[in-house]
Amino acid sequence: MTRKFQDLPNARPLAWQGVERRAHPRHRISLPARFVPESGAPLATEVVDISAGGLRLASCGAIRPGSRGVVSVEGLLGPLPCTVMGTEGGALRLRFDALEALGTTFLERLAALPPAP
Repeated sequence: MTRKFQDLPNARPLAWQGVERRAHPRHRISLPARFVPESGAPLATEVVDISAGGLRLASCGAIRPGSRGVVSVEGLLGPLPCTVMGTEGGALRLRFDALEALGTTFLERLAALPPAP
């Protein structure tokens, strides 16, 4: 008899067990940001967390996953092409499209970021 994941009494997905599955560590920050979707008006918002692979923006409204745009983070990141990966609780998850454009300066700044208050 084959047992399914749902049949195991104490089974939980790995993410629920504290196992990090992301390729890059995330940093919780609170910085002003600007997101300009390909088809739409610029949005002034705030970064909730950031990593070398992407970031999460607070309250950007309904933007379709797969949409592309450009994101800037005040004092940290200039205009960079990105793709909307999804939304959760009103927040927008973005993936950076040109990781090589980030350069070592961004990665050094990212590693030195303190946690958000």
